[in-house]
Order: sequence, then structure tokens, then C-alpha cells
Amino acid sequence: MRKKHNWCKRILMSVWLAAFLSQLVLAVCWAVQNWNCVQEFYDTKIYIDGIINRTTDGWHLPGYSVLLFVIRKFFGFVKAEYIPGVYMFQVLFSLFCFTEGLRSLVKAWTGRHLSYLYAVLAGIYILTLPTIWQMQFALLPDAMCLAATCILAVKLLEMIRDPLKFRWDCLYVVAGAFLLTGTYERHYFYGCLVLTICFGFAAVISKIKTFKGLKKEWKTAVFLPAVIMIVTFATMLYPRAIGIAGSYPSYSITADFMRRTVVPYVTETSKDANEEWSAYITPELVKAHEDSEIGFYTAILPSIEQKTAPAQDSVYADLILYSTKRNGADILSRFVKETAGYLISPFSNVKYIYAAGNSHYGYNFSRMWLQAPKLTGMYMRVGTIGFALVVTTGIACAIFLSIKDKKYFKNLLRTLLLSLSAIVCITVPLALFATRMYDYRLSLFAQCVWVTPILFGMFQGFAKVEKK
Repeated sequence: MRKKHNWCKRILMSVWLAAFLSQLVLAVCWAVQNWNCVQEFYDTKIYIDGIINRTTDGWHLPGYSVLLFVIRKFFGFVKAEYIPGVYMFQVLFSLFCFTEGLRSLVKAWTGRHLSYLYAVLAGIYILTLPTIWQMQFALLPDAMCLAATCILAVKLLEMIRDPLKFRWDCLYVVAGAFLLTGTYERHYFYGCLVLTICFGFAAVISKIKTFKGLKKEWKTAVFLPAVIMIVTFATMLYPRAIGIAGSYPSYSITADFMRRTVVPYVTETSKDANEEWSAYITPELVKAHEDSEIGFYTAILPSIEQKTAPAQDSVYADLILYSTKRNGADILSRFVKETAGYLISPFSNVKYIYAAGNSHYGYNFSRMWLQAPKLTGMYMRVGTIGFALVVTTGIACAIFLSIKDKKYFKNLLRTLLLSLSAIVCITVPLALFATRMYDYRLSLFAQCVWVTPILFGMFQGFAKVEKK
């Protein structure tokens, strides 16, 4: 069995090495071309306005604008361009989180110490996956939130591994991840909250079986959730205390949920809607919605808020209910289809390279390729297909080894259960407040989760027992 295991590891390592080297070369070339360029996402303009006006609109949280402001001030002091500085900061922060996450994971589950060399190599591979690398060179909070979410997931897995051992570093990471996502990007915040609740509950249930044990470990069972709740409320209330900018309406979860349930159906539903719908969404507002990709937020929602404030949430709820009654089957089927796509994101991304179809691939990729179209196309294809090959090889090796080894099979099932659970916990909140299209920006965490067990399996053999 050991001989088969070694052969599988060699095959997997060979495939990974070929994919890694080709991907790394293209990633470096692409970074050189885009080092001082700004990808023109709509949200980017809002964050840049935030550092100029020092305000936010509630939908785009202030944390990332504060980061841009600080970096801009620093590079202004040394008389240098601040945009490369932002990119460098995001790259280093992400690499640190990926590297430390893998080292921490290996130590928690094997008791061994993985050297920084192997951990950094693994971290660079994750970092330079095309869709993740693109976000490192964008003035968007995605890269920072992804890194924080990944290290949070690792620390929660450590709790599941040994829930009766109280760790201050886990507490700090959990609090830090909530603080970062809660001031950078709401939907990642919601995902982190769901992940923490689910994994924290699993950690407590997996070991504590008696009231005596629960009483003994009150620190883990009570103190940690209490701190999480304090941080949660602090991060949710903070954006309400700052100025409002732009033409977006006031934020609420109800208004945000309309992105999934109402926005895609405005034109179709307005053709034969009831009186209440027609009173709030007039033909003029429908036209404004059709003329702009953000027309719903800059025209329809402000109009409703102006007419009904402070009771606009009840109107939003009524519109959501009406749209759901008419389009419920389509809303549910598209949500399930998108979520399934995120669960198998290494293969979904390959699909949308060649058939963009019902996805945001075209929009995201068009932001990425403006400076170097041919290089970007090659990089996206090589990196995405290489990633799918690595994952496929890893799955094949795992299935082969688990056929005759029951212990390996149990470990495989446990890994698969934890991985899919983590993806669902983070991705469902992200997809719930998205439009009815697959968006690879929402699959970044899923990609990290897919590749981490494979890197773990390859590199844990190089880990050494720590000297006491």
C-alpha cells in the first residue's frame, strides 16, 4: 500500500509542478503588464471616491477605502505611485495568510512542522491562480476578504480537531476576520458568520458529550461566541456612523436581497404587474434600469426610499414577495444551479472560458485583459485548465488509494465533508445576494478549499516533527 501511495504522490507532484511552473511564469508576466494599471470595475470608482471624499454609501463599506487612504498617504510621503503599493500589500497579505494557513493546518492535523519553503511554494500556487491573481491587482476588497476567510476557516478546523484546547491565536484570528470582512465587504462577513456558527457548533458537539465536560470548558463554549457576537455587532453598526456619498439608497438586508429576487425580473414583471408594483416601479424607472447596469440601485431604490422612508423596507419586502410568487421556480432553480457551479468551481471555470453563457465571466475577464489581451487569454486558459487537471489528478489518486484502505477512505470522506461544508457556508451567503449568473469572483474561496487538501497531502510528507 505504501508503494502505491508513493507512486500516486509522484504522479500528483509531477502534474502539479508542470501546472505551477507554467502558471507562475504567465502570472509574473501578467503582473508586470498590469503593475500600475487599474481594472475598471464599477465598484472600484466608488472606493477611489471614498478616499477622496472620505465617505461611503453604506453598500460599500469604509474599511477598504480607509486602507487605500493610508497607503496613498504613505506613498505620497515617499513621492511614489500608490496603486502598485496597494497591489503589493494585497499580494503579501494574501501570501502570508495562505502560507500560515497551510503550516497551521499541517501542524494541527499531523503534529508536524512544515518548513516555510514548502508552505510558500503552495501559497504562491494558490495566489497565482488566474482568478485569484486578478483580484490581487484590483482596487476591490475581494483579495483581502478571501485571505481573511481562508485563515479563519483554518483556525476553525483547528478547533474541530481539538475543541477542548483553548487557543488565543484562534480567538484573535476569528475576531480579526470578522472585523476585516465586517468593514470591507458585507457578504463575506455574512459567510464568515455562517461558517463560524456551523464549525463552532461542530467543534463543541464532536468532543463535549456531557454537561460536566461543557462546564469544564466554559471558556471555549461561552467566551469565544460572546466575543464573536460583540465584534459582529460592532462591525455591523460602524458603517451607520459615517457620511453618505453617491446616489445609492440606504442599505438594508431587505434591499440587498432584491438583487437576487427582483432585479433580474424587473422588465418582465413590469409588463403585467399589479397596482402596487406599478406604483413604485414606473415605466420611466424600468427604462432607467434597462439603460444602466446599476440603474436599479441609482434610480428605482432611491425613488422608493424617497416616497416611503422610513418604511421603505416593508415596500421592499412586498416587492420581493410579489416577485417570488411569480418567479419562485426560476429563482430557486437558478440559485441551486449557481451554488452547484461554485461547489465544483475548478471545472465550472473551465466551462465558462469556452462558453461564457449565463455568467459574469465576460465582464470580469474584460476588466482583466485590457492591458495585454493575448497574454491574459493564454494565462487564463493555462492556469484554469492546469488547476482543473491538478484537482482531477488529486481526486483520482484519492479514490484509488481509498479502494483498499478503509482508514484512508474514512479520511477522504471526512475531508470531503469538511471541504464541501466550508464552501457551502461561505458561498451560499455570497450567492444569495448576487444576480442570477455564475460569477467566478464568488468562487475564489471554493477554489482555495479544493486545492488545499491536495497540497496538504503532497507536502505533509516533507513536514518534520518539531523539536521540543
